[in-house]
Amino acid sequence: MKVYLQSCLMAVVMAVLMVAGCAAPLLNVNITPPPAGTDPALAAFSGIHDGAWSDGSPTSLSVVDVSNPDDVKVGYTFASDEYYSPGVAHENKKNDGNPITAKFSKGFLILRFKLGMTISFKMEPDGTTLAKVLGKNPAQTTLHRRADKK
Repeated sequence: MKVYLQSCLMAVVMAVLMVAGCAAPLLNVNITPPPAGTDPALAAFSGIHDGAWSDGSPTSLSVVDVSNPDDVKVGYTFASDEYYSPGVAHENKKNDGNPITAKFSKGFLILRFKLGMTISFKMEPDGTTLAKVLGKNPAQTTLHRRADKK
């Protein structure tokens, strides 16, 4: 029940942000189901996770393909910017020059941006995802799985 209420609350928050014109763009990507034998901790990341950073900037993580833990395919949005792993099919080619890499290690999904920023994601027991910016300007937030996983 708690996870359901959190999902409903997140849907309301995202709807308000969209109406206000400040929501992270919805990534138009296809999620590949995890193959049989995928580490369950990694498979749990598969799908789309939404939230907002402490400054109110909306964010979204799309975990597109987890078949290779050393090269997880993702899309990530922050405010109005989009970033993609090489090989992720998407419609917005604006940021192809700023690719990100993603890797699964010791229970964490680690995103590294060409610009030098690193964000770690950890799946929590309640199904939410804890996101932490690592480095000089640390920050953290909680993301919620989008109900339809698409």
